[in-house]
This record gives sequence, structure tokens and C-alpha cells, in this order.
Amino acid sequence: MEIDWASFTPVSALIGGAIIGIATAILLLFTGRIAGISGIIGGLFKQPSSDTGWRITFVAGLLLAPILW
Repeated sequence: MEIDWASFTPVSALIGGAIIGIATAILLLFTGRIAGISGIIGGLFKQPSSDTGWRITFVAGLLLAPILW
């Protein structure tokens, strides 16, 4: 495997990683939940509960962010 140094953009990767880290920290601080995608999506298929709203919002953000970018 070889790195294409002409296309390598460490700054954008660093910014993306920082955004993901901040988002997971915010989720943990405000809801006390860990941002594990399998657990979040799995919770959507369980019996209706009071935490469905944030799960739908989280998944929608994952799907819409690349489109908006």
C-alpha cells in the first residue's frame, strides 16, 4: 500500500476527527450515552421509548452531513 502524497490532506482529516470527537463528547455530556452507531441504530428497532428522538436526529445527521457538505 502506498500513500498518494499529492492527495494527502492531513489538515482536513484532523478537522474531521476533531468534529467527530466533539460531537461524541457533547452526546456523552448532555445525554450520558456513548456514540456507538450499532447501539444507536439498534435502539431504534426496540419498543418505542422516550429516547427515540435523539437517535433519529443522530442518524439523520450522519446521513445529511455529507450531502450538505
